[in-house]
Amino acid sequence: MVNRAMLGRLTSTWKSSAGTKLLWTYTPNTYGLEQHADGTVYHCVDLLGAVRGIDSNLIAREEARLARSGVLAVASSSVVYDHLKSVGFADVRLWSNVADTAPIAAAVARAERRVERAVFAGNLTSSKVDFDLLGDLLDRGVRVELAGPVSEGGGSAATQVSALEDKGAVYHGHLGYAALSELYASSTVGLIPYLINQYTTGVNPLKTFEYLAAGLKVVSTAIPAVESRPGHVDIARSRKQFSRAVAQSVGVPSSSEITARSEIANHHSWGRRGREIHELVSELTGDHAS
Repeated sequence: MVNRAMLGRLTSTWKSSAGTKLLWTYTPNTYGLEQHADGTVYHCVDLLGAVRGIDSNLIAREEARLARSGVLAVASSSVVYDHLKSVGFADVRLWSNVADTAPIAAAVARAERRVERAVFAGNLTSSKVDFDLLGDLLDRGVRVELAGPVSEGGGSAATQVSALEDKGAVYHGHLGYAALSELYASSTVGLIPYLINQYTTGVNPLKTFEYLAAGLKVVSTAIPAVESRPGHVDIARSRKQFSRAVAQSVGVPSSSEITARSEIANHHSWGRRGREIHELVSELTGDHAS
C-alpha cells in the first residue's frame, strides 16, 4: 500500500497530462499505471521470479495480469522470450541487450598498449558469478582484474572478492563508464564466469559486446544467451575448459582481430537499438511521439 501511494504521487502529473502517454516498465508490478497509458511495454531483462529475494509468486501473478491486458513485451534473451510466451503474452519482441560502444572505441583509440590480463566487469554476486573459476585463473598465473558492485542483485560477495585479492586479483571497485572503457581497452580477455542456474539461464550479458567493442577475446561459461563466435567468443563447458581457454587467449590481439570484434559489437550498439525503440514507440502511440 505504501508503494502504491508513493508511486501514485510521483506519477500524478503524468497521469493527468493531456498528451500521449507511454509506460515503459522493467517490472510487472505496475500498480495499474498501464491503465493511464496509450501504450505499455514490459521490458523483461531477467527471469525475475528466479532472483534471490524476489517474491516469485508476485512476479508470476503480475506478469499474467499484464499478459491478459494485452501489454506488449520485450525479452532480452531467447529463454526470457520463451518464458513470456508461456505466461501468455501475445506480442513479444526479442531484443538482445546492447552496449554503448562509442566510448569504448574512443578508449581503444587512445590506448597506448595492452596488458596481458583478463577482466570481469559486472555485479559480483554469489548467485551469479562462479568465483572458483576466477580462483582457478589466478592459480594458473593469469592476471585477473575485477570491477563492479559486490552487493547488488543476489547477495554480497565481499568475502569472495577479498579471497581473490589475497590470491593476487586487482579489484577496482565500481567504475564509471569512462574508466571502465579504459580498463577494457588496455586488457586482452573479457570474462563471463557465470554459474549455470535458473536465474542465469535467462541472463543476456551486455558485457559481451562491451568486451568485443574493446577488441577483447571473450570467454564465457555456457549460458544460453552467449553465442560462440570462432576466434572471438569461446564457450567453456567445464572449469578446465574455461581456464585453458583464457590462458590460451590472454596474448595481445592483432589489429585485425580488434577490428573484427569491434564490427561485431557495432551490430549490437545503442545506435541501432535507439532506432528500434523509436519505431516501437511510434507503433504504440499512433506515431504521435517524436
